[in-house]
Amino acid sequence: MMNTASTREHNADAPPTTGPGSSPQPSPVTNIVIAGLGGQGIVTGSDILAAALFQAGYDVKKSEIHGMSQRGGSVCSDIRFGARVDSPMVPAGCADYLVITEPSQVAPNRHRLRPQGYMMTPDTVPFLFQDDDPKGAARAARMINVALLGVLSAHLPLSDDQWLTAIRSILPERLHEMNSRVFLHARRIEAILSGLRHNPAADGELGATATHPSAAAAASPSPSSQPSSQPLPPADQDQDRSRA
Repeated sequence: MMNTASTREHNADAPPTTGPGSSPQPSPVTNIVIAGLGGQGIVTGSDILAAALFQAGYDVKKSEIHGMSQRGGSVCSDIRFGARVDSPMVPAGCADYLVITEPSQVAPNRHRLRPQGYMMTPDTVPFLFQDDDPKGAARAARMINVALLGVLSAHLPLSDDQWLTAIRSILPERLHEMNSRVFLHARRIEAILSGLRHNPAADGELGATATHPSAAAAASPSPSSQPSSQPLPPADQDQDRSRA
C-alpha cells in the first residue's frame, strides 16, 4: 500500500467567491474524501478539486492512498481546505463530504463520514447512465469523477470559472468540452435539489445526510434541458491522465 501526500498553500486574506448553492462551512477546515477504484480518476478528481480551491485562496492539503496501484484496486484521496490546514489526512468520522465513484466502496468508507455529513455516489448522477448503448455506458464510467465533482461543487464556495479553469488545467484539451458540460449539468441539478432539501415545503421533505437516488432521478434531464445541443464525444476519448 502506498500513501502519498501533497500540499497546496496560498494567502487566504482575500475572501473566496461564493458559488450557487453553496452550503455553510461546518468547521474552520472542510474535509472531503473521494474514494473508488483504480482507473476511475480518483487522483485526477482530487487534483481538479485542489486546483479550484487553490485558485480561491484557500490553504489546501491532500493525500492519496493506493491499494494495489492497479486498475480495480481501491483508491482513496483526502482533501482538506480552510484558512489554515495542518494535516492532509481526514480523521475517521470527520469527512464533511464523501464522494464515492464505485458502489462497492460505500461500505469500506462510510465510517469516514461525520454525522450529518453528505455522501455522493453514482446514484446521485443518474443522467449519466441513461444510454443503453455499451459505448455510452463506457463513456459514462469515464466521466463519473467529474460528474460527482459537479454535485460536490454545489456545496462549496467556488465559482463556475474557478472550477472550469481547474478542469482545463488538469485534463487534456480534447476532454475539456465534454467534461465541462457534464460538470455544469451535475452542478445545476444538485443546486436545485439542495434548494429543495433546505426548503422542504417546496417539494416535500428531503433529507440532507445521504444520497437521494429517487430525487436525483426525478431531476434527470429531458432532451430539452441538456446543457448543450451537441452530442457527447465518442467513447474512445478516455481520461488518460492520472487514471488512478
